[in-house]
This record gives sequence, structure tokens and C-alpha cells, in this order.
Amino acid sequence: IFTSTHSANVTAGNNYNVIGDFIQGGSAYPQFVTIWMDVNQDGDFNDANEIIYQATTAETAFTAPITIPATAINGSTTMRIRSGWSDGGQVTSPCGYWALGEAEDYEFIVSGGTTTDTTPPVFENSTPSVSSVTPTSFTLVTTIDEAGIIYYVVVADGASAPTSAEVKSGTGSGGAGPIDSGNAAVTAGAFSNNFSLTSLSSETAYDVYVVAEDDHDTPNLQVSPAKIDVTTLAFPAPTITFANINSTYGDANFDLAATSDSGGLITYSIEGANTTGTSLSGTHNETVTLGNAGSILIRATQAANGGFSSGTQDITLTIEKAALTVTADSGLTKVYGASDPPLTFSISGFVNGDDADDLDTPVSISRASGDLVGTYTMTPSGAADTNYTINFVTSEFSITPATLTVTADAGLTKVYGASDPPLTFSI
Repeated sequence: IFTSTHSANVTAGNNYNVIGDFIQGGSAYPQFVTIWMDVNQDGDFNDANEIIYQATTAETAFTAPITIPATAINGSTTMRIRSGWSDGGQVTSPCGYWALGEAEDYEFIVSGGTTTDTTPPVFENSTPSVSSVTPTSFTLVTTIDEAGIIYYVVVADGASAPTSAEVKSGTGSGGAGPIDSGNAAVTAGAFSNNFSLTSLSSETAYDVYVVAEDDHDTPNLQVSPAKIDVTTLAFPAPTITFANINSTYGDANFDLAATSDSGGLITYSIEGANTTGTSLSGTHNETVTLGNAGSILIRATQAANGGFSSGTQDITLTIEKAALTVTADSGLTKVYGASDPPLTFSISGFVNGDDADDLDTPVSISRASGDLVGTYTMTPSGAADTNYTINFVTSEFSITPATLTVTADAGLTKVYGASDPPLTFSI
């Protein structure tokens, strides 16, 4: 490449002619010509608007009309003219080998164009920030002070911080895969964008890194990403309605029926000591088979579902004692002077196939003392059992008079005129 020491002053937006010919050894050779200009002064000719002239035919001399792009950056930049022999076709690359051609660089000093911008955008309005945090999502709010592109990555809490370049490429530190990433171009208005991040885990801390660059041909990327700490919310606990239950020893099996504002599956369990022998059965342990009298703790456990977390609700199941009545048998009697017959009683109220032999303490019965003719109260007592409340009903025991026969003695006589002998009798 031939580099000229000549320079030309040009104005952005104006038109000029570049004139040249191809003479070698006194002979003219037709050549294709292409002219580039480093419009954005980034040291190459690879940007879309940097070909400012390209010949469609090979010529031995040329007058190339060029227009200095209005976006050209003020100051010194390079114009490159490159030619190639006609058999090679149009010149398409500013660099590299081209048969029977040459390249020459000239200096343009541009005025009336744009000023070189080396300042990256700045976040405004207290952004980046987050809003609308839920158990599984949040909104990342961003605003910059000029047109550009905003990038973000989400990584696990405490993960190594990515660089600005890594955030731009959508990776975590060292190229690690992020939990989420994205970008958006902001080209007008307030240069704002709200990113909606979803499918996150509840009650989880995340580190969010955000970086922005402007929209220049050579973008200015922020040196360091901004970091935001975000913790998603917990799902609300379900409201489980499950009230204490009072039952009686011997009651039939029944099903537990907790309700909730969540649709999660509800199962049941007995918590803590179970001294009653009560058991749960069924698909979800919902069926209660009562044991002995006493109390136990039953827990309803609901699985997480939709917008609700898992939850529990405990109740007390109280098994009251059944009522048992011991009644002294009525109609018991004896004749005065006879021995007492056995005192008997009857029991009503047994459940679960129990009988008198199952009582923890057996029934005893006695009557009021006395052997004279009359009535005496018979009182059952003594019986006790963990599963029964025992009531005692008394009855009357009767002593009836004995039968007594007084017989005048037979054979008593006297002689006529004599006095009566003593009149006697036997009992």
C-alpha cells in the first residue's frame, strides 16, 4: 500500500471528484477502482457505509464522484483507493492480494461531521432497578441517557461477577451459563426498557448484572456492569380450615375433611404420642378408626399448588368416655331370719363388644345393713374403666315378715265343778 503524504480538507455531506489514471511504461491498462473511507475512524473499512465509490467497469482513467457521509467523524481519517486489473473483476476488499493492482491511502481532514464519542451511556432514573417482585418473577427496569442496547444476565447469588463483555454476550463469569439473559435496543423516547423475568424459584436470591452500550458504529460499552440483588418472594401459605373434633369411644369410623383456599393435595397424620390406639387409613389417611378414650394431635398437610406454598394445620381429636350404667336388680327379697340371697345387678351401655370382664375394676354391690323387716337400699359401686363413665343406679332389697303359728294345746280338760286348768298353747 502506498501512503501519500498529501491530505485534503473535506466537509461532511459534500460531493467531490477523485480523478486518476493507470499508466505503466507509457501504456494505459484498464482497471476496476473502489474507494473506501474510514468514516468512524475505527481503523478499518469494514463498516456498511465506508465504500464511497465502486466502479462497475474497468477504465484506464477515472473520475469518481464521492460524497462524504454526513456521519463522518470530524478530524483526520483515511481514504483508500484500490485498483485491480480488469480480468479480476470488481475490487471488493480493502485489504489482501489482488492481481495486477495497487492500493493508495490518502488523508482526509473532515469538518462539519460528527464529534468522536468515546463515552458510554449512563443509566438514569435510579435504574437499573427491579419492581413487581413475585415468587417466580420480577421486572427489571432500565433507562439510559442515549440510544443504544441494554444487556442483562441473571446468575446465582454469590456467583463470580461477569465482565461487561460477558454480560453483552449473555454469559456468566468465564462463559458459564446464566439463569437468564436478554437484551433490548432503545432507540427513541426515554431510552427505557422493562424486562420481564419469569420462571424463577420462590424465596431465592439472584444476582442481576446489567450493562449498556450506545448505538455508534463503534459502540461504547460501559466498563463495568451494574449489579442488583433480587430475592423472590415466598408463596403465600394456604388457609386450611380444620377444626378440633370431639367424639365418643365406640363411635363409627369417619373421614377427616379439611378445606383450603389452595388446590394442593391434603393428607393426614397423627403427630406425637398416640396413647389411644387410634389409627388412620385410606388413600390420604383420611379415615379415622377410634381407639381408647383420650386425645391425640392430627395434622393436615397440604402440598404446594399454583400460587400457594405447602402448609399444615393441627387439631386435637378428643375421644370422650362412653356412658355405662350399672343398675342393682330390683325385686330381691328374703324372709325375716333367712340368709341374704346373692345381690345382683345389670350393666347397659357397653360398646365395641366389651362386657363386664373388660372393666379395669369390676362392679361390687352391697346393701344397707339391717335384718329387721323392712327395705334396704342396694348400691352397686367400685367399677372403673378408662373408656367408660360409669353411673350407678340403686334398688330396694326387702325383708318380709316370717310366718308364725300359735296353736292352743289340745287335750286340756277339767272335772265338772273344778276350776279351769291353765290354758296353754304352742308356737
